[in-house]
Amino acid sequence: MKGEVEEDMDIINLMEEQVRITLEEHLEQKTGICTCPQCISDMMVYALNRLPARYVSKQRGETFSRIGMTDDQGRTSVIAAVVSAIKVVSQAPNH
Repeated sequence: MKGEVEEDMDIINLMEEQVRITLEEHLEQKTGICTCPQCISDMMVYALNRLPARYVSKQRGETFSRIGMTDDQGRTSVIAAVVSAIKVVSQAPNH
């Protein structure tokens, strides 16, 4: 129906997935960093708030948008945001 938004639409932020993967990779390499759910959540939020969102419909465009997430500049931006998030949150954990 015109004017109604379906509640069960599959809309995802591809940046969230990329930040989660990158955060996991970096935390595996570090010791002495708290990885409790609250700290992980804070790191995710910190990084995501510093990166542009990449929303796509799960049914359309997901594959095309994923290709854009692998470019060097985009990957470098994600890594920089994640490294900064780890540093900031680990220096002042909120748990």
